[in-house]
Amino acid sequence: MLDLAYIGEMSEQDRHISEAVVREQGRLRHFIRKYVSDPSDAEDILQDVFYEFVAAYRVLKPVEHATAWLFRVARNRIIDRFRGKSRDVLRNAP
Repeated sequence: MLDLAYIGEMSEQDRHISEAVVREQGRLRHFIRKYVSDPSDAEDILQDVFYEFVAAYRVLKPVEHATAWLFRVARNRIIDRFRGKSRDVLRNAP
């Protein structure tokens, strides 16, 4: 977990990113776990979402509606995960 005292020493951009992560981490994890039963898969998706958030925030432009953005990306990653698993099931079918 991120230490909130450390946030005060960051750049403004890093502070916005960190605040969004701290604020949304629990809700986002719960959202992902509703659809992904394997805890390690859920954590992988959560980390992917936050990685994309940091990359988008730094490379493109600041994300204005961070909560909506994070949940949309999480939903897309969940769909991607199911798509990949259904392909694996079809490949392994007799």
